[in-house]
Amino acid sequence: MRLLKNKSFRLLVWATIVSSFGDSLYALAITLSVYELSGSLAGVGYAMMGFGLLVEKRGFQRGGEIK
Repeated sequence: MRLLKNKSFRLLVWATIVSSFGDSLYALAITLSVYELSGSLAGVGYAMMGFGLLVEKRGFQRGGEIK
C-alpha cells in the first residue's frame, strides 16, 4: 500500500492505463476503417493480423516488457 501513496507511481499507473486505452481505440479505428473501405471480414482479419505482427515485432506486449 505504500506504493499507492507515492505520487510518481500513481502517475505511472494512470499513464499506463490511458496509454492502453488509446492503443485499444487505435486498433478499433483501424478495424472499422478497413471494414468500411473493403466491406470484407477477411480484410479485417488480415488487418488485425498485420497489426498484431507489428506490435509483436516492435516488442510491445500488454503486461510484458520492451525487448
